[in-house]
Amino acid sequence: MEPKEIYRSLIRLHILFDAAKGPIDSGAVAGKLHDRGFIANPASVRQTLRTLESKGYLVSNEVRKSQARRMYSITPAGRLRARDAKKKIGDLIEMFGSQGA
Repeated sequence: MEPKEIYRSLIRLHILFDAAKGPIDSGAVAGKLHDRGFIANPASVRQTLRTLESKGYLVSNEVRKSQARRMYSITPAGRLRARDAKKKIGDLIEMFGSQGA
């Protein structure tokens, strides 16, 4: 598996986990990803958000303040996927921990 595939999966998971905490937008997500060492521009984050929305994991609405922006919220299906992924990640970390580095 290519590192890019792994990073894309981690970014999708990050987005779901972040959306589980509250509404998100592409700019804020791109900033958080950058702070964690991922390279993701707002355009690629927007594409990922739209993909997760088309799968039914997120729902969006347009918010108008000084400038219109699209906010995304997690759906029940997205919350279920995030919980399932979190458990599987925990299981993997436990497995790796028991094997040593």
